[in-house]
Amino acid sequence: MVQGKLGVVRAWGAWVLLPACVVSCSSSDSKTGEPSTGLVDSQHYEVAMETILVPPGGELYKCQDFVNPFGKDIAILHSKSVMSLGSHHFAAFRMEGLTTAALTDCPAGGFEAHEFVHASQTPEQETSYPEGVGRFLPASDGLRLQVHYLNTSQDPLSVQATFSMDYVDADRIEQKAGGVFLNNLGLKVPPGKSTQTKSWTLTDDIQLLTAVSHMHRHAVDFVSTIDDGRQLFESKDWDGPKVADFSPPLALTAGTTITWSCSFENDTGDTLTFGESASKNEMCIFNGVYYPSADGSSITQNLP
Repeated sequence: MVQGKLGVVRAWGAWVLLPACVVSCSSSDSKTGEPSTGLVDSQHYEVAMETILVPPGGELYKCQDFVNPFGKDIAILHSKSVMSLGSHHFAAFRMEGLTTAALTDCPAGGFEAHEFVHASQTPEQETSYPEGVGRFLPASDGLRLQVHYLNTSQDPLSVQATFSMDYVDADRIEQKAGGVFLNNLGLKVPPGKSTQTKSWTLTDDIQLLTAVSHMHRHAVDFVSTIDDGRQLFESKDWDGPKVADFSPPLALTAGTTITWSCSFENDTGDTLTFGESASKNEMCIFNGVYYPSADGSSITQNLP
């Protein structure tokens, strides 16, 4: 085993520097189990949020900020989030000038919306990028980790979330990847059954790597298509939709229109509006990852 360079292992609420393996103990491809050539000489870091207690019937958003420990621009080749059961989503935002701080209520609650390097709606999710492609994290930006938990049980939940990455210097990649966040911000869901639809037209050619939905409790179906009739993503799971991975990446040209629709069954008797609560509000969002992005930024419509 070859030892060298610095990596980070889990420590609640802190980055901890310890020797990390390189070359002979490089990461493996999560789909095949074979070594990933893009990770052979990468470095590994992991950070963990402090433990959170969610009361019975409680719903909360929590955030924790971490300073950038790298001192240089990096490109993330592989990222992974792990959340305790009871989670609704996780996000790793990149934000300029952050310092490490204690766990706290998110400043904007459920409406935190910043440039991000990883997102998940399942207890465990990994994202790997094609050879020569990576998610950009500049030296100026730290990480704000956000979790959303909904405890539907009669007992308190003690929960945790971790985020890890394998990375190289930013000049080692050829293309930067970015996120896709297309939001139906003015969403209004009347009582009974209804379907809400929104569209967005691409202004540049892209290679789409992943697609997934984001909805709340009264949603029963999500479908996204492009204007030639091809379906990008479909799920009836509002709480933990499984990400669609495109391998090879799906080429979409400038002028392509992405349309996404959410179907709802609203049994509350009231009109539900766009909002942060998974039980009292609704959302209908198309999420994805793409490249190339000139500066690593996302394609966005209607950030909250």
